Amino acid sequence: MKRVVALLTLLGVLFSSCSTTYTVSLKDDLSNIFIGKKHSEVIDTMGAPTREVSDGLGGTILVYENVEANSLTHHLSQSISYTKTRTQIEYIHCYINMENTCYKIDTNCTKKAEKENTAGLVWSIIGTILGVSAIAGAIAYYAPMR
Repeated sequence: MKRVVALLTLLGVLFSSCSTTYTVSLKDDLSNIFIGKKHSEVIDTMGAPTREVSDGLGGTILVYENVEANSLTHHLSQSISYTKTRTQIEYIHCYINMENTCYKIDTNCTKKAEKENTAGLVWSIIGTILGVSAIAGAIAYYAPMR
């Protein structure tokens, strides 16, 4: 009986922990929001850009950047140490044409998303039921021994 309870608990934990989280680009979301919007509408929504540059076609690119730098110093001894710095730049580029309308979005920003998986949901429910059943079985098995 102890092995059955342990096996059901293990299966319950394994099945209930099946979920997939991944990152996806925000490019499509931002494109749906801003393409076709006027220059002023983009700035009203996003705020002032970090800078504006030419798009080479008579329009401009609104550049939004977030720069994050992380430094880590390693002390090898009292007199020897070195610092490692990692810089990450997240950007959103809104391309504005000569008619003052956004025609393109480019970004490296991402968001976390969960994969919709019906089979995963079913296994998660089965795992939860098995886990609860194993705990209830263990309580019922060990309770009369007191």
